[in-house]
Amino acid sequence: MQVIKVLKTVYGHVLLALGKRSLEAGDYERAIDLLGRALDIYTESLGEYHPKVIETLTFLGMAYVGKEDYDNGIAHFNRALSLLNASSYRSPDVLDMLYHNLGLAYRLKGEYARAVESYETYLNLLASMEKDPLKLIGAYKNLGNAYRDWGKYNYALKYFFKVLEILTETFGDEQLLIGSIYYDIALTYVLKEDYDRAIEYCEKTLKIINKEKEESFASNVYTVLGAAYHGKGEYDKAIEYFTKALELSRKTSSSVLPSIYYNLGVTYLDKGEYLKAVEYYEKALESIPSGYSGRLIRDVYKKMGEAYEKLGNKEKAEECFRKAEETG
Repeated sequence: MQVIKVLKTVYGHVLLALGKRSLEAGDYERAIDLLGRALDIYTESLGEYHPKVIETLTFLGMAYVGKEDYDNGIAHFNRALSLLNASSYRSPDVLDMLYHNLGLAYRLKGEYARAVESYETYLNLLASMEKDPLKLIGAYKNLGNAYRDWGKYNYALKYFFKVLEILTETFGDEQLLIGSIYYDIALTYVLKEDYDRAIEYCEKTLKIINKEKEESFASNVYTVLGAAYHGKGEYDKAIEYFTKALELSRKTSSSVLPSIYYNLGVTYLDKGEYLKAVEYYEKALESIPSGYSGRLIRDVYKKMGEAYEKLGNKEKAEECFRKAEETG
């Protein structure tokens, strides 16, 4: 019997490894199948409170979140936390991963108050543990992101500046870490419509990026700069920076191309260049991957309809507005 138990456990390890690999590859259905089977084996052979059960529940939750089944993801994270609290097993890394992913699931679900509650619970736990600057930075950054998603920008800035303070004191020579939080601050200022401060922090970020020769991150900064100048009504400047973001993204990350094309379309629309706006909206639609189910398609069609209205093409405008409703 002992040999069978050991063999089952080994098979559980294989399933867990394969499940994690599928999760990383974005094959969430296969990950859920493999991790679910691993969970059953671990629960039977090792007992419900074993670290492997808690670990597998965590990765299962992540797979459900990847599949956009947030309720199931949250249920698995909470079950893992319940088992962890009831057992003698204590791992700061597992706690960090659980609370990070639980808060993320609530954020993606739009339950920002619950996300903040999760992150604050973890922050209180950190206070009773051995000081770890990286985990504290992660907790504050998560809180900043949750408050920014919630639209509470002053609270978000409070936590981002806490991160900046710790980074400066602890990792003063790690310029890219500081650059990344400058970027978070800049993005928050854009959403807060404080465009001059956003530009200030974008320029600080770019200074670090240029020094460290980190081109892949520059595209995001140029996009925020474009948004800031658009907000100020300086459309030519906005187009300049969106175009820079576009050029870099073509080399580094095709996934952001649709949103950059959309931003260029909006800027040309507001500038009164309606044909150019339509051109970029069409490029946005062409670059959106098949199977995409987000709101960007709806927004593109809606704005394209506005551009056709300005051009006096009522038939095309109505077609775009109808497509916007169908994808909404």
